[in-house]
Amino acid sequence: MEKELAKYQSLHKKYLVLYLKAVLVGKYLTYGMLLIWFWRVPVASISQQLVQPF
Repeated sequence: MEKELAKYQSLHKKYLVLYLKAVLVGKYLTYGMLLIWFWRVPVASISQQLVQPF
């Protein structure tokens, strides 16, 4: 009984570690994609009339 429980806990821990690694990789990929996506979007734009002299 205890061997089965230890085996189950070991297997569960292995799957949990694998799941957490997958979540971490997914999180970093998501952050990277959002960073690349928003990097190209201008925060503010200046109109041509303000840039050119009177």
